[in-house]
Amino acid sequence: MKKLLSLCPLLLLAIMINSCSSAPKPGDQNQGEANYRIHDIWVLKTLAGESISVPSGNLPSLEINLTREEMLGSDGCNELSAPISSVSDAKIVFGPIRSTRMACPDQDLASRYTMALSEVRTYALQELNLMLYDGDGKELMKLLKVD
Repeated sequence: MKKLLSLCPLLLLAIMINSCSSAPKPGDQNQGEANYRIHDIWVLKTLAGESISVPSGNLPSLEINLTREEMLGSDGCNELSAPISSVSDAKIVFGPIRSTRMACPDQDLASRYTMALSEVRTYALQELNLMLYDGDGKELMKLLKVD
């Protein structure tokens, strides 16, 4: 019994250390379990309900990096980046989107993709698909996990 009682302070200390290490970090903004599944690289499948195919093969892509709280990607021609201004289990909002300014053969797709990203407010995951929605719940785009 004395051995058991002498181990109690050590067990309590181990529990306290473990609970401190799993505490949310500043800036985590209520990140839940679902968030870590979006921390990945995605390629565009549909935009405004239309299937996307690009002759050059340079499909728009998106990388969501929750560690650095930023979005990186490509509109198929230009490189994009933006801070993640808010994220939770079903909500994601990107800050101002920055872009390179190269002359692109399909500027229409690039413009529509970038505009849609600026309207994103929520998301849902279904298998290897990430759906991004606007504030009214309208699906803006569907992306496929590629990494």
